[in-house]
This record gives sequence, structure tokens and C-alpha cells, in this order.
Amino acid sequence: MFQARQIQRTILELLLRCFELALGAGCRTVVEVIGHWRERSPEGFGALLPRTVEQLVRGEATAVKRGGLPTLSEAWNSEVHGDHPSFDYHGYSDEAGDDGELNRAVRMLARWWLRIAPWLEGHILQRWVEYGRSERLSVGWFHRWLRERLSWTVEATLREVFEELVFAQHVKVALMRFDGQLQRLRFTLGDGGLVPTTEVGQKLGGHHRRMADRLETFIQVLTDLGVVRWKDDKLAAGPLHGVTAKPC
Repeated sequence: MFQARQIQRTILELLLRCFELALGAGCRTVVEVIGHWRERSPEGFGALLPRTVEQLVRGEATAVKRGGLPTLSEAWNSEVHGDHPSFDYHGYSDEAGDDGELNRAVRMLARWWLRIAPWLEGHILQRWVEYGRSERLSVGWFHRWLRERLSWTVEATLREVFEELVFAQHVKVALMRFDGQLQRLRFTLGDGGLVPTTEVGQKLGGHHRRMADRLETFIQVLTDLGVVRWKDDKLAAGPLHGVTAKPC
């Protein structure tokens, strides 16, 4: 779950960066944003846009087997782990540089969807899956949002993503955090359409500050406390295993 939430955040940050790069290039509508990425993305990305989201997911799932989406999702969880070449954030060439960002985000999104599907069906870690709901784009809410659009084209879904999950969500969160002193809006809707704010300066489209990986941080805390330890590059019980800690 730590890893799934980290990958989800990475996807949304990539989409936000794509949106900002297009604004920086002069795009002022969501349609222009998508057109911008159709032109600058690597060869083959344009062919994804008229395909449905389900076709996109199935295309990524060929690394496991063929079948219905539930079968593919179960196989993905059984076979595709950290060292697998098709793991959720693996296999993305950096040769295209910034031009490949939207392609990376879309393919990563399809793999993430495959990962989460059986978790929702099996009510696995349900409290964590639903934590945040629509206000903070919980894992469950985001997955269901995509599931409702499986029959949509990738292009139509991207329009909704940029309008609802990037622009509207950014404005809502920025206003929630506004303290009267610090301006957090990076872009807004003006007379000329979508426009970057003057405060963002040269930061528009830059790489967003990465938070520490939550899973790694959690393991480091357990290691510091002596609950677990590293042994032969694997996690093992630490010196406190089986010992009741005394209150301080």
C-alpha cells in the first residue's frame, strides 16, 4: 500500500508537470495541451490517444497473460514485482527526455490500475485504500474514477484528467492552504484561458520536489527502533523481536 500510494503520487506529479510544460509552451486550453503532447511525444504515442483506456490497460498487461481484466489483474499481482522488467514504474526509456513524460505517465497509470483492481474486490486494507476519498484522491476513489472511463478513449480521459484532477484539484488544494501570505497557485483561469501565475516564475514545468518514499522511511524507522534489521540484503527480525519494550 505504501508503494501503491507512492506510484499514484508519481503519476499525478508527472501529469501536473506535463500540464505545466504545455502552459509554458503557450497552450491556453486543455485541448491545446493534449495537441501539444501529440506533437512532441515519441512516435507511437499518438496511436494510443484514440484507443480506449481498457485497450491501454490490456496492452500493458501482455507481460503476464491474456484474459479478462480480473484475470489480468490477479496475474499482475502474482507475477510482476520489483525485479520484473514490467514492474509498475520500470521499463520507461529516458531517451525521449521531457518529450516522453506524458507517455510515461499514461503507461504507469495503466500498470497501477492493474495492481489495485483485486485489492478493491478483495477489500484489502480497505481503510487505507479509502483514506482521503475524493478530497485527497484516495487510492480507491482514483481507481474507481478510472474504471468508470474504461470505455473512453485515452484522449477523452486525459481531457478529464487535466481538467478535474490536475487543474481543479491544484486550485482547490492551493486555496485550502492559502494563509494570506504565501501564494501557492501555480496557474489559474484568466481572460485568455489557462495561464501561469506570476509567482511561479521559471519554476513552471520544473521537476516537483519529491517526498521521501514512505515505505523506505517506515522501514528505516523500524530499523532504528530495532524491530527489524538488514541481513544478507533481506529484512530479518531485529534484536527487539519478541521482547516487550519497557515504558520510558
